[in-house]
Amino acid sequence: MQSFFVIGAFIALGVLARRFLTLPDRAPFWINRLIIFLVLPAVILRQLPRLELGTEVLLPVISPWLFFVFTLLAVRLFAARLHWPREVQGALLLLVPLANTSYLGFPMTRAFFGEAGMPYAIVFDQVGNGLLLAIVAPVVLARFGAQGADASWRAIGRRLITFPPFVALCVTLLFLRGVVYPDWLDTTLSLLGQAMAPLAMFIIGLQLSGRVARELRGPLAFALAMKLLVAPVLALLLCLVAAPLFGAGTLAVRVTVFEAAMPTMVTAAIMGMAAGLAPRLCAAAVGLGLGLSLITLPLWFLLLRWLPL
Repeated sequence: MQSFFVIGAFIALGVLARRFLTLPDRAPFWINRLIIFLVLPAVILRQLPRLELGTEVLLPVISPWLFFVFTLLAVRLFAARLHWPREVQGALLLLVPLANTSYLGFPMTRAFFGEAGMPYAIVFDQVGNGLLLAIVAPVVLARFGAQGADASWRAIGRRLITFPPFVALCVTLLFLRGVVYPDWLDTTLSLLGQAMAPLAMFIIGLQLSGRVARELRGPLAFALAMKLLVAPVLALLLCLVAAPLFGAGTLAVRVTVFEAAMPTMVTAAIMGMAAGLAPRLCAAAVGLGLGLSLITLPLWFLLLRWLPL
C-alpha cells in the first residue's frame, strides 16, 4: 500500500506544478517521450521473460477487444436515442475502450499485486490494449476526426513496428523468454522501471482537469460508467466463463479484471482533442476518470480478494 500513497503523492505534485509553476508547454510531451522510449521498454524487458506463456494469457488479450465490441454497440445505441453529435460519438469510441493500462495500470498493479502480477498487466497493455490503440484509433480518427488520419494497414503496421514498447515486447517474446539477466543489467532495468510511477503520475497530474459543459455531462457520465464499472464487470464475467477453459490461475484473473478497471488512456484523449473530437469531453474524461479511479481501483482490489476466484 506504500506504493499507492507514492502514486497519489506524485499526482498531487503534478497538479501543484501545473497550478503554481510556469513549466514549458511541451514538458508533458518530453516526459511522455522519456516514458515511451526508455522506461516502458525497460519494464517490459525485465518483467515479461518471467512469464511462462500458456493459454491463460489469452484472458488479458481477449478482454480489451471484447469490451471494444460492447462499446461500439453501446455508443451506437445511446447516440441514436440521445442524439449525440458525431464528434461526441468519435470521442467516446476513443475514450471508452482505450484504458490507461500502462501509465496508471503498471504502478497500480505493482502496488496491489506485486511484481508477480506485472507480466499479465504487460500482456493486457501491449497485446490487448496496445493493438487496440494501433488498429482502432486510426479508423476512428479517419471517420470522425476533422482532419482524418491514415487508417491503411501499411500505416498501422508502420506505427506498430516503430513503437518502442511493442518492439521490446516482440524482442522479449522471440529471444528472451526464460533468460536470466546478469546482475548489472537486471539492476539497471529495475531502476529504470522504478521511475515509471513517479514520471507517469506526475505527467497525469499536469494534465488533470475536470471541467465540462452542461451538454457534455451525459456523454461524460456514460464514459465514466463504462470505464470504471462496466468494463471490469464484463472482464470478470469473461474470466468466470473462460478461466477454466484456459487454465488461468487466480492471479491472471485478478490482474485482468483490475487492468480492465483502469480509466481512460491519456494518449487516446490527446488524440481525440487533436482531431477536434469534443476536446472538453476528452479532458474531463481523463481528469475525472483518474480522480474517481483512485477510489474505485482499491474497491475493485478488495472485491477481487473477497470473490472465490
